[in-house]
Amino acid sequence: MTPTIPRPSFWRPTLLALACSLTLQGAHAQDSSSYAELRTRWQQQLTGAGRAAPTLPEWQAAATELADKAELHWQNMNLASTTPGLWPDLQSSSDASVLTSHYARLLLMARAYASPGSRLQGRTDLAEAIQDGLAWMHANRYRPGLARYGNWWDWEIGAPQALTSILTVMHAELSATERERYLASVDFYVPDATYRGNQPSLEETGANRLDKALIIGVRGALGDSDERLRHARDAISQTLPDVTQGDGFYADGSFIQHNYVAYTGSYGLVMLDSLSRLLLLLNGSLWAPDDPELSHVYDWTERAFRPLVRDGAMADSVRGRAIARRSSSNHSAGRSLMGSLLRLAEGAPAAQAQPLKEMVKGWLQRNRYLGPSCYSGQTLSPESACAKFSLHEISLLHSLQADTGITPAPERAGAQVFASMDRAVLRHADFSFDLSLFSNRISAYESGNGENLRPWWTGMGMSSLHNADQQAFDGDYWATVDLLRLAGTTTDRSSAALKNWALIKNTSNWVGGAQLEGRYAIATLDFGALNVTGSSLKGKKAWFLFGDKIFALGAAISSGNSLAVETVVENRKLNPAGSNALTVGGQLQPSTPGWSQSFSGAAWAHLAGSQAGADIGYVFPDRPTVQALRETRSGNWKAIKSQEAADSVSAHYLSLALPHGIKPTAANYSYVILPGRSAAQTAAYAAQPTLKILARSTDMLAVRDSSLGLVGANFLTNGSKTLNLDGKPLLTSSAKASVLMRESGDELALSVADPTQVNTGSITLDLQRAASAVLASSPGITVLRLAPTVQLQVNVAQSAGRSFEARFRLQR
Repeated sequence: MTPTIPRPSFWRPTLLALACSLTLQGAHAQDSSSYAELRTRWQQQLTGAGRAAPTLPEWQAAATELADKAELHWQNMNLASTTPGLWPDLQSSSDASVLTSHYARLLLMARAYASPGSRLQGRTDLAEAIQDGLAWMHANRYRPGLARYGNWWDWEIGAPQALTSILTVMHAELSATERERYLASVDFYVPDATYRGNQPSLEETGANRLDKALIIGVRGALGDSDERLRHARDAISQTLPDVTQGDGFYADGSFIQHNYVAYTGSYGLVMLDSLSRLLLLLNGSLWAPDDPELSHVYDWTERAFRPLVRDGAMADSVRGRAIARRSSSNHSAGRSLMGSLLRLAEGAPAAQAQPLKEMVKGWLQRNRYLGPSCYSGQTLSPESACAKFSLHEISLLHSLQADTGITPAPERAGAQVFASMDRAVLRHADFSFDLSLFSNRISAYESGNGENLRPWWTGMGMSSLHNADQQAFDGDYWATVDLLRLAGTTTDRSSAALKNWALIKNTSNWVGGAQLEGRYAIATLDFGALNVTGSSLKGKKAWFLFGDKIFALGAAISSGNSLAVETVVENRKLNPAGSNALTVGGQLQPSTPGWSQSFSGAAWAHLAGSQAGADIGYVFPDRPTVQALRETRSGNWKAIKSQEAADSVSAHYLSLALPHGIKPTAANYSYVILPGRSAAQTAAYAAQPTLKILARSTDMLAVRDSSLGLVGANFLTNGSKTLNLDGKPLLTSSAKASVLMRESGDELALSVADPTQVNTGSITLDLQRAASAVLASSPGITVLRLAPTVQLQVNVAQSAGRSFEARFRLQR
């Protein structure tokens, strides 16, 4: 007996809405060609049909790979009714991911059947196998009324998303009865984009809402449903405004999913992917969205995504659980973003489309995984990453490369604090450096679904330097790196039982920093490891992101555990031979795996890059003991994701660390990272540094860079505190604050933020300088006086950690 399918919530309109619906249906719904056009558009996105590119070598390589995979699935498919799965590795009756995997394989077979250039195109026996597979799934695994098990996502997003795509590709081969039968399953599990099917009181947000909107939109095209298409269109508008809490995009460019996880490079990509596909599906149709807030989408690309991508690779600090997926890398995340941006550009106004295309073309030009020859008609090797794009994306990329009116955009320099997700990034023409922090608002990590099984230190100050060595974080990095000794962290190598899907809080809320002129920034972490690893380790850490250098400063490091504590300056994956040269204080060190040495009173070190321009210099102002270790590390992906294979992989690493001993009480450190410097340049900087420590205590962390006229200061405790320069007062703050100021000629620029995000009043700053005029100031700043000292009051209540800036003309 077929169960009764409950009507979704959007089938209960008001009388006015019902009248409007009937009017629209009368005006539009009788035009079946409108629905057919949408089906054609979706099929083009899935198969590349209708694009003038099948003769391209990269298209042919991708089509061959598609057919190879499809044929393998076809040959191994078992339709016997006695088996719980169509494939031997998809037999589980408790793991819902097998539902998604079944339909994903059938979709791959359908794409191979319908894609131009595929050797399986038009094979009637393949079409019959796909039809048989759909019938088997409906009879045995996925139909209305079945009891759910496992992850809700597979029932409401993964499986129906693939199923609606199969029904689109195979539309002509399926009877009306078959289509109606399978669409009933979609209606049952995805009745509404805005609410969770198995938890109707739970409202969908961010990526999940747009995933469901896309499913319902395609389902509307398949079933000639004006109502569902309007529902999908309207769901777009619900995701466009910036949010101030929970899931979505924030004004500062942050993206949050699951309420407290930084996820720009995973769920943020999914959200943009679904939105770009939905817009390309609906634009120019009767259901085209006309919300003026659609312009926010183009804002996201600039303030949320672009700062976190380097030469086409996405920062791992915002990929969450995805770092544990063998098939997902920083480069594959970048390819996903490129595809989404090009789809957006297809339907965008020229003013918005041009910068999107320029951005992608620049990444394509610089990314050696793709190379300037990718999509330019040159012969490609079978393993080329070009084949990792879909056929539709290959055609868009080829058109982009052929368009001489599109100039590749260079990497944009600057610095940005993502206060709403506890991340920060410094960008330079030749490198980018990003930081992963945590607070009482943002989790130290996310683990769940058997993914990200060793995540403890990934949010506790992990730093990543991206330069010309584009493989430094790719390949088997996450399966082989010592996850208890990540670069940037002050660690005792402790770990604890995982807390799945939980907010893993910092014991302090002083996390964040200030940014100035979009060029400079401070990022600070007052941390306690107690809720993360159970350790009593705590400390205060700051990074001063000053143009072409990074100054790291730490203080008040203490621990009651009997574990050795160290600050990891670097833990970098080397070239495949592991032969990158290390020089310490002018002396070349051995390149033998397993070599280690402690250097007492070290002034500087230099690591040769795996590519030209990828050298890194390290300067140690305190002349500390530096422990160096060159090692070959082996691991397996199953150790960080339970569903992965356990085959052993290995990679070479070089680490530099500053030891603090066992049970330190007030340890500190400092080091400078100089990306792109040669050994000689690093030695010269160590001899005449421009950076000077002004304060390093429980109350304050501050430095000055004389070459830039910059002072960065973190006031870590409440109550009036004064920062001195050369023994004289320079700056006084009335409360906890992060402050940046730059003096150049007769001008002074200043920025202040409340990283704690709990100050309900104001911060008063008193600067020992006299000014003649206020040149500019952010709303929220009140200048109390200009002389004899500059005094200003900043209302930081509900400012979400954002920076307030002012600029003054100084008296001389």
